[in-house]
Formats: sequence, C-alpha cells, structure tokens
Amino acid sequence: MIEYLAHKFGVENKDILSFIIPISIFLSGILINIFVKGLNNHNQRKLTRSLFKINLIKLIRGVNKQAISYDYLQKQIVIDNDNPRSFSSVSIAAISIFQEIRYEDLYKAYFKGIGNYFAFNKKNRLKAFSNFYSALDFLILNHRKSFDEIKVFEDQLHVLQDKRNEALGEVSRIIEDFRFEIHGEKVAKEIGEYFEKIESLIEDYQDKQDYTNPTNTEDYVQALLFLNRNSIDTLKMLENKKHSVLLNAALLESSLRFINLQNYFNSYNSTIKTLSEMFFSQRNVLIKSYRVLFTSRICFRGTACYN
Repeated sequence: MIEYLAHKFGVENKDILSFIIPISIFLSGILINIFVKGLNNHNQRKLTRSLFKINLIKLIRGVNKQAISYDYLQKQIVIDNDNPRSFSSVSIAAISIFQEIRYEDLYKAYFKGIGNYFAFNKKNRLKAFSNFYSALDFLILNHRKSFDEIKVFEDQLHVLQDKRNEALGEVSRIIEDFRFEIHGEKVAKEIGEYFEKIESLIEDYQDKQDYTNPTNTEDYVQALLFLNRNSIDTLKMLENKKHSVLLNAALLESSLRFINLQNYFNSYNSTIKTLSEMFFSQRNVLIKSYRVLFTSRICFRGTACYN
C-alpha cells in the first residue's frame, strides 16, 4: 500500500510514512474522543434513568400516602363527629427533586442514544413520559396548596360552630328568663301545660346519648319551634310577650346556623373527597408510566403490587 502510494505520487516510502502516521494518529484521536464522549453520554443517560427510577418510586409512594390521608380525613368530615379531625400532610421531596431536573436531560436519557433508537414500544413510552409530566404538574400546583385550603376550611368551621353555639346559648338564656318570670306565679292552666311540654322536650333531649351533637340539638330546636308555632293562642295569654318573640327569633337563628354549618361540612367533605380521588388518579397515572418506562411493577408495603 505504501509502495503503491509512493509510486503513485512519485515520492519515497519514508515520505509517505511521515504523512500517513500523523494523519492516522489524528484520526485515531478523533475516533477515541468520539467513543469516550459517547460512552460518557451513555453512562450519564443510564445514571439519569436510575435516578429517575428511584425518585419516581418515592414520588408514587408519597402520592399514595397523601391520597390515603385525604381519604381518611374525608371520612371524618361529618357534622356529628365530635372528635378532633386527624390529617397527615405528607412531605413529598421527590416533587422538588423533579423540578430541579431539566426536562431535556430526562428526555435524552430515554429517547436519545443508539440504544434508544432501536427501543421497542417507543410510542407508548413517549405517552408515558408525557403523562408523568402531566401528573407532576398537577402535584406541583396542588400538593402544598391543598394544605392551605384545609386550614381555611378548618378555621371557617370553627367560626360557624362558635356562631351556632352563641345562638343556642341565647335559646337557653331566654328559656331560663321564661322560667324565672313565672316561677312562683299563678298562671293560666294553658301556660302551665306549655311549660311542662318545654320541660319534657328538654328532658328528652338531655336523655339522648351524645345529645350535644349538632343533629340531636337541631331536632330539639325544631321541636321547640313546632311547640311555639302550635301554641300561639297560649303565648298570647302571657303578660310579657317579649320572651316568646325572642325565643322564636333565637330558635330560627340557631336553625339557620345549623343549616349553614351543615352546608359547609358538605362542601368541605366534597372538596376533600375530590382531592382524594384526584391524588389516587395521579398515583395510578404515575404507576402506569413507571410500568411502561421500566417494564416492571411497583409494590407498596402491606398492600398488593401494581402491575
């Protein structure tokens, strides 16, 4: 080969060698550099995929715990639950970690490089990759925000409960004033029977188990209202009609406060139920993305594995 080139160009063999050797070294350097760079890129993509897998598992488990926590809270949001509501706000560090990883780096790790050019099921993998980012976007927007929403609900519930308790306190005060006014006084038979009915309602109410829960109390309020509405002629016989008017007003106010409280509980319950369902839904999206991207299943401690 060297002799042929020397003859072709009319030069000596050593001149051809002095030309070929530097070029060969130069080209070898380029090829080695390309190989090393390609190997480094391959290793970097492999490392990125490993980190992605580890943090995706943590993300799925964190979202699952948060969804379960919302579900548990939702079951406690009922108007007659006197126990303090328990809620665990799960810290999901993987959300912040994924925010720090560039989309381009993850995309290259899965869809660039010789190994990825010949990967099967690329269409489904692209869809799974896109779904992962959709779920991540939902979590970024709603995870921390939901904790603030729960605090607002809880604070407002305390306000509504305090207002209702004030109205109930006013009902009790007026009834006591009524009692004091007629105590030891001669009253018409109808007035006496009216107060006997009030005393009977109070006794029935207080004899109930958990009588202070809102529904039992509202039943008592409605019974008093019914009694008053059916005792108009009797109440007209009272010398001081102010108490009966004030009692009706206080009973109506208390009933209205109960309705407001009940509606707020329903709204709160519905909101948390929706959050729970959405977090379970996003968990399922992430599990499916994991299965497609890593062709494996994920398991939660103490529960079944998800394929």
